[in-house]
Amino acid sequence: MLTYDNTYTVRKDCVGGTDKFYASFVDSSGKRQEAEISEEIYAVLEDYRKHEWRQRHFRERHQEFSEQSEEQLIARAKITILPLSKVVDLSIDIESALKVLTEGQRLRFLQHFYQGMSYGQIAAEEGCTKQAVAQSISTAITGIKKYFADEH
Repeated sequence: MLTYDNTYTVRKDCVGGTDKFYASFVDSSGKRQEAEISEEIYAVLEDYRKHEWRQRHFRERHQEFSEQSEEQLIARAKITILPLSKVVDLSIDIESALKVLTEGQRLRFLQHFYQGMSYGQIAAEEGCTKQAVAQSISTAITGIKKYFADEH
């Protein structure tokens, strides 16, 4: 189980050979709640946690506290963490945006941005050119931007 500095945790269980993903959090009444989430939302929450961790540790590694003013130290202490509800809303929006893509665009987009595969690696796996992969991902990005422009 991965525990975040935020008020939620996510976990992945293998049940009967199938991966299941869960998020748990403390609701406004102080009661711990748990919900099953999609793999995509799990990936977004995990990416968010990693990004947040990297940002905090980057600041710690690259700033000498003795060189900071009191104002800078106070600002540093006020790191804003998005509440789980905002992250889940964003995750649902992303999941909806991915549904407007073709299967090929969605697969290539996720391989590149979520799995960190290069265009060359995707092309080699699919037996096509890097240019075809680049064009597909570019079209996917355009489609996602259009989705958010139309929705919001």
